[in-house]
Amino acid sequence: MKEANYILGLFFCTENNLIFEEIKVPGTLSKSALDGIRTLSLRYLGPIFLTKALKETSSWTIERIESSISINEAHGNVKDFLQSFFLLNSTIQFQGKITNLFAFIGSPYTEDIKIIYDKMDKLIHPSILQGKVVKEAIMGEDFRLENFLQAELKRGLSLIEYSLGSSRKIYWEAPIEYYCVGVIKRKIAEDKKESGLFTCDPEDVNRIEILKSIPSFYVISILPNYYEQRIKETLFLFDVSGLSPNIRLIKLSKEDKIVIYLEEYLIDDNVKESYGVILVNKVNLSSEPNKMIHYRQKLRQIIDKKKSFEQTVAEINPMINPFVNWGTLEKDPLHDIQNTLDSVK
Repeated sequence: MKEANYILGLFFCTENNLIFEEIKVPGTLSKSALDGIRTLSLRYLGPIFLTKALKETSSWTIERIESSISINEAHGNVKDFLQSFFLLNSTIQFQGKITNLFAFIGSPYTEDIKIIYDKMDKLIHPSILQGKVVKEAIMGEDFRLENFLQAELKRGLSLIEYSLGSSRKIYWEAPIEYYCVGVIKRKIAEDKKESGLFTCDPEDVNRIEILKSIPSFYVISILPNYYEQRIKETLFLFDVSGLSPNIRLIKLSKEDKIVIYLEEYLIDDNVKESYGVILVNKVNLSSEPNKMIHYRQKLRQIIDKKKSFEQTVAEINPMINPFVNWGTLEKDPLHDIQNTLDSVK
């Protein structure tokens, strides 16, 4: 990132899963970095393809992933500083099939994400779909889809670039209260990674009810680690050193259902400890719902060592077992989540 102070990429996935991309690349990157950048679209869209492939989760949309950026203690002087890194995905059904417009944005500013997302979802994405239909009807066999999409993505990237640096506005929205159905605990050190899901016991009668309100325990469990690693790889490919991403929020939706993953973290002596809650708005549970700020405060209590993990989890939702850790990094523990927690039998 020697010639630009931000990172931009825009991908379009057609109804036939063909991917087209436009990425702003400084001219000083190595060939290996450029080759790696060309594969970013597949890696970022991986979980989106996964939700399409799983029968029960085909209509869930991964809308937004927000990440903060921290400076590694080993790099006291960081020339290339990013304030934030976030991912936005617009999903639209087209001719009975799903299309996606996906962006990754690393910026030195605190962006108004809503402005950028609205441009993607209400302007750029519909324009691509409408333009494709019109061009095909007029040009017939002379229509070149790749040329059209590359031009649209280039125009879309310019619109996003123009919006960078816009101060965040305060938008009024009807307050939503969420139920917490799971907690994810992560610890990342230079030589070791730990990550585990804590939720209700498999025999708990609430488990099946929860499954109706989330894509799956497996999908939710892998997202924080997966996208944090993808952002880290992107920073490396763009030659940004001394910075680390920290997932702050992930939003998924399906019709009127919303799933929010909310995370707080602390970095001490290059060891990152983070705690996140899985929140849903539509579920029939005996526990009380609360606003997001309530859960952030509870997570900070753990981070600040004011209360133990087990005590805080019991306060958040007594249904969650804080002593049973479902691993979310290795293949076998993830299979256990799929075969046990995600089982409807």
